[in-house]
Amino acid sequence: MNAIPAGLREWGSGLEELTECYLKYICKYLVESGRVFQSEKEINHKTVSRSKYPRDIDLIAINPSEKKVVLVSCSESWDKTLEKTSEEFDDYENFITGPQGLGYGNELKVERIISCVNISENKKLDLKKEHIVVLKACKMISELRDYLKKDNNRKGAHRETILWLLQTLDKCYKIEELNE
Repeated sequence: MNAIPAGLREWGSGLEELTECYLKYICKYLVESGRVFQSEKEINHKTVSRSKYPRDIDLIAINPSEKKVVLVSCSESWDKTLEKTSEEFDDYENFITGPQGLGYGNELKVERIISCVNISENKKLDLKKEHIVVLKACKMISELRDYLKKDNNRKGAHRETILWLLQTLDKCYKIEELNE
């Protein structure tokens, strides 16, 4: 069976959803799953036979008014080489701007983001030197919680899963504090 282990699928989906929500509500981008523009790479899991999976660009965010595209790779703790990461971003950027791809050309600004939970300061500096932005989960959660405190227009089922979860966690902590 060539399936991805369940744990990898679950945390990956959670981080992707958190990042998507952050880009949508905090940065005001239109967000698409990177699977729309899949290219293949080979990957070898110790517990699974050799298989092909899409390259690690998980989300593509667009800001049409600024003619800007944001490519996002989600990784719980970034552990790839800088060369490999840059290569993956280059593939997608060439697809979007190149004549064989979408053909937007040089008028389009492309930003590269690594969304992660853990990263060392050294790796963060290395990525910054290559113009790759690091977006940590704690920052996204904090800013989304602040956003929820300001936006009371949408309630309960009218929220995305991540926003509902953050709102519910805040309510639970407030109830817990009252019971102490």
